[in-house]
Amino acid sequence: MNNPFTIDNNNKNKFTYKEYISKILSANDSLFLFDYKNKFVPDKLYKYAILPSVPKDRKKYLTSLKEEKIWFSRKDILNDPFELQYSYIDFYSNEGKEFFANSVNNTGIFCLSKNPLNKLMWSHYAQAHKGYCIEYNVVNKDLIFPVEYRRTRPNFSELYNNFMSVKDILAERLLNSGYEENYPLEKAVFALAAMNNYKDACWDYEKEFRITSIKSDQKEGFLEMPTNLIMTKIICGINCSGPDKADLQSVCDHVNKKRLKEVVNNNKDIPAKWLSERFYKRNEDVKLYKVYYDDKLKLHKKHV
Repeated sequence: MNNPFTIDNNNKNKFTYKEYISKILSANDSLFLFDYKNKFVPDKLYKYAILPSVPKDRKKYLTSLKEEKIWFSRKDILNDPFELQYSYIDFYSNEGKEFFANSVNNTGIFCLSKNPLNKLMWSHYAQAHKGYCIEYNVVNKDLIFPVEYRRTRPNFSELYNNFMSVKDILAERLLNSGYEENYPLEKAVFALAAMNNYKDACWDYEKEFRITSIKSDQKEGFLEMPTNLIMTKIICGINCSGPDKADLQSVCDHVNKKRLKEVVNNNKDIPAKWLSERFYKRNEDVKLYKVYYDDKLKLHKKHV
């Protein structure tokens, strides 16, 4: 089978959505739909965050961490007021304009970075090192998208309006024949997904990757259980307080107890002690780390 997603060796180290869209639309087999993009998604990604100070909010937040859920934020509460607006569309109809507005308003974004030791990220997203950073193993890269940083807005008018002209027909086919058989719709949707993944060049330091999800019933955002990420480390910032470290350690302990219990329940014919020893030897647990700096002020991380 011929794979259409061979990367041009002259540009193999730089991902672009222009190349991604070209390969998506020219694909003749859905097996290769994400091959080009996935080569640029790291095996590990990181989420910078802070613990809420209000006790009620803090309790809910820690519960969501213990349940290993992730938070999808609406664009209105993100720190960039131009989020999801970096693509340009000249709408051919009011229907197209309304459809786009509804899609944007119902989109939640989970933002990740590929670098856990970025000084600007620790300052901007972890409250000057008072917060923490979660390390995730990426087990499925298909729905994780790189952010492309540009100084100009790409024009999606033709692609978007062509989609709008056939979306009802494609949706009807989807209902009648199922998702896998309705390959033209699949290609169109994932080509248009690129619109959500551009930002101004000034944000380049974030080295962002993102997951987006659609949900209409929550104003600020919503929680979901990820199917493509596994928590492996919680990294405390340099200025993370003692109580915050203790709460983050409790998250690690809770998740490890839950995971180990599941392993034991799924292998009842094997001694629990042996399973426990193997569990920790294979690094299947979540560990607490902390950031420190050397005499050259370079950041490092180590196990607590």
